[in-house]
Formats: sequence, structure tokens, C-alpha cells
Amino acid sequence: MGFLQKGATRFVLNMLSSIQKIAAKSGWLLCFLCLGLGLFGAERHYRRCCCKRLDIRIAPVSDQRMVFSQDVVELLALRGLTPRLGRPFCKVPIQRMAHAVRKHHCVRSVVVSRCWPGTIRVDVTPRRLLARCMHQQGAGYYIDEEGGLVPAGGKRAARVLVVEIDGLKPHSKTCLGMQGRGAALMDLLRYIDSNPFWRAQIAAIRMDAAGQVTMHTQVGRQRIVFGKLKGMEKKFRKLKAFYRKIAPIKGWNTYRCVNLAFDRQIICK
Repeated sequence: MGFLQKGATRFVLNMLSSIQKIAAKSGWLLCFLCLGLGLFGAERHYRRCCCKRLDIRIAPVSDQRMVFSQDVVELLALRGLTPRLGRPFCKVPIQRMAHAVRKHHCVRSVVVSRCWPGTIRVDVTPRRLLARCMHQQGAGYYIDEEGGLVPAGGKRAARVLVVEIDGLKPHSKTCLGMQGRGAALMDLLRYIDSNPFWRAQIAAIRMDAAGQVTMHTQVGRQRIVFGKLKGMEKKFRKLKAFYRKIAPIKGWNTYRCVNLAFDRQIICK
């Protein structure tokens, strides 16, 4: 009897194990089946979905707005890529749309995507313009935060500081390649842009062929002789000391020139 009971018990356990395995396999099969049906239904619904609206979003990279939603609409219309309302969602050429918007000189990047249930979304990141580079041939160039030269002119003008550089080639592709002076100039522009006070105060910069820098300010009539772009932060600290300790006592328009080129000295004339 004991032997028969043990055999029956083993038989029942084997049966239960087999049933569990079958149930597990059936459950996975059912899951895959439901997933496949869901994907099939979503694909059919996606193909039936139509374009309902165009959503254009411009990232606020700075106070200087040079790219507007209307610019994007005009660029798309110029190339016949404006998404028509009611057009099948999957047939909207989002890659060609992105390529068309990138033609704008002040656009850094564009992402065009299809958003459920019928929105074509255009996300635009403009260039951050730091300065306007002037030369005798034409309207000049804007310099962006990465040292790229953006053609100036057009419908709008950015209110940024003006830069004059002796020996600037009008058709240079990047500011960083200008006779080895570009990298130092970009450090200066980024430093000014990162500080709200200097961004508001410095109006113009001139760099000669030897790399000597002169600045002009918004408040006060002083010409700031900055010298070479070495020890830049120390020189700006000296200039701030002039504004805090000298100009309020002597008068803002007493001196016409403030020379910061010499170490540990502020020479006022």
C-alpha cells in the first residue's frame, strides 16, 4: 500500500507540474497574441489619423528673438511643405520640413515630430547671438555662442555689442579661425555674456592686428584700454573697482580713458 500511495502522489505532482507548464506557455502565447493585435490596431488607427494642427515652439535661448513662428510658416510655405489639414498623418514629410526650417541663418537645430492624435510639432532652437562683427564690405556678421558667423541683415537686427577686428575676412566660416585671435575673442565674448552687468555696460569692442583690445561703454564716455586678453578676469575686477570707487567720487565723465593694460594699476586720463 505504501508503495502505491507514493506512486499516486508522484503521479499527481507530475500532473500538476505539467498543467502549470501548459498554463505558463498558454499565458505567454496569449500575451503575445494580445500584443500583436494591439500593435495591428494601433497601426491601422495611425494610418487613418489625419493632420489636425501645426504646433511651432521656439526655445527661449536669449532676450534677442531672431526666429519667430511666422518665419517657420513662411519657410515651409516657400517650399510647399506646409502640412495640409486633413492629410494622412503618415504622409507628412517631417524630414523635409526640418531641412527647410534649418535654412534660416539664426536656427541652430530643428526637430519635427508627429504627436498623437494629429499634431505636427516643430521644435526650433535658435542660435544665441553674442556680438555683431562689422567690416567695410556689407552688413557684417553676427557671432554666435559657438563662434559661428551668421550673416547680418534681413528683417530684424539683434541688439548686441559691436565688434571690430582688424584683418577680418568677410567670408570666414567661423570666428575661431581668424589668425589665432578668434579663440581669445570668444572667451571674452562669453565672459561678457555670462555677466548681466558687463552685458549691459559694454557696447563695443575693437581688436587690432596685434590682439590689443579697446572697449566702449554704454554709461560714461570712457574708452577702456583693455590690452591683451591675458588676465581677463583681473582686468574686469579692476574695471569694476573703477566704477565703484573712482567714478562716483571723481565723476562719471571726468576721465576719457581708463587703461587696464598694466598689472595692478588703473591709469585714468
